[in-house]
Amino acid sequence: MTAADFVRLVNSVQVLADKSAGVPRVQVRVISVWGSSARLDCDCLTSRLYIGLNEDGQTLRAYRLPELLDPKVDSITTESNDPVIYVSYGLPASLRHARVVAARSGVRVAPASAR
Repeated sequence: MTAADFVRLVNSVQVLADKSAGVPRVQVRVISVWGSSARLDCDCLTSRLYIGLNEDGQTLRAYRLPELLDPKVDSITTESNDPVIYVSYGLPASLRHARVVAARSGVRVAPASAR
């Protein structure tokens, strides 16, 4: 990694959410990192979304989601003992919503209704 790549990485990281959820409690952190061009009429970049899970400092896991346009974390809740992250993304005129279940076995992403 060159110095310019490192500076770009450090400048592009944004914590979107940081909350405990699940049973037993898991610290959930969602971060975004600049991605690539959205290839739209706007000068928009997508973001790479990462979900980090920390179970009492013992088990650490990280997952990378597909690139999304302007992602926002709407909420983090507990459903069936698993942390669930609700994310909205896209242009305001065509906003989309995703439900991300962060289970011990991995993450599952599915479309969600607006919250």
